[in-house]
Amino acid sequence: MAPIVRLPIVRLIDVHLDMASDAGTVNILRGVSLDIAAGEIAAVVGPSGAGKSTLMMVAGGLERASSGRVEVAGHDLGLLD
Repeated sequence: MAPIVRLPIVRLIDVHLDMASDAGTVNILRGVSLDIAAGEIAAVVGPSGAGKSTLMMVAGGLERASSGRVEVAGHDLGLLD
């Protein structure tokens, strides 16, 4: 029997998010890449201020990445208005 290949439902490729602050530019996400397949369960863990919520905002299309590629269900979110 051939192995089941699950295509990613969420894909982030070398995603960066930079934001301006009074102290200068803050690099919030630095080259994040991940694939989450349909039916797969993933957890994001880390200390306060590590960028977990920001990562979820970018993956959900609520925040636009500064660079890199974000795809959900095969759609490039960077191409959306």
